[in-house]
Amino acid sequence: AAPPTQSVEWAATGLEKVNIEPGPIVYPMTGGKKLLQIMVDLWTDIATMLSKPPTEHSTTLLLLPKFAPDDWDRFQLASHVVVKTLTCLGVDELASVVFFHPFYERDAVEPVHEPIHGHLPPGQMLRSMLLVFYDMDEIIDMDSTLHQNDYSRRTPFPMINVLRSEQVQLAEQLTSGTKVYCTNARKMATSDATELARALAKDMVADSP
Repeated sequence: AAPPTQSVEWAATGLEKVNIEPGPIVYPMTGGKKLLQIMVDLWTDIATMLSKPPTEHSTTLLLLPKFAPDDWDRFQLASHVVVKTLTCLGVDELASVVFFHPFYERDAVEPVHEPIHGHLPPGQMLRSMLLVFYDMDEIIDMDSTLHQNDYSRRTPFPMINVLRSEQVQLAEQLTSGTKVYCTNARKMATSDATELARALAKDMVADSP
């Protein structure tokens, strides 16, 4: 579970019980079009975030408007490079990432049936998670629209949310990550597909850098 937010300005709200104070969300932007430049900017932003106390810089949302905005396959392949680099260097113990893209599609991310750092749970895993909170009939009714959960990761342009791993772990102590995923998935699955597409298109026009 990501640390909870109550606005686009503050993160880690509601974690006072585990001694985490809210802090600002920082929005750096890079004009990089190549993965190498994205990696350089991402590492700079991770280092900047970790060099400051959470009350001064709680989390980062790196905006990537020029990096594969119309190419989900390229972006998701790049996401593997980011995750493998974090893991190989042990940085995943300090920072976690979450990926967003205008054409986010979980079923196009390999491995399709296994969980991957930074991405939504795979479809079959999500169905099993839903069984914990909802009855079988409701899940069957949602089955044909569960793919709409992809909209929870669709944004006007590509982004990488960089979180403090400690905050993610502490948030998990207070609220079930599984329940959060299931609540969001149910909301998306029961929403009107046309309205979801229209809202995203409106945001893409309004927020395009």
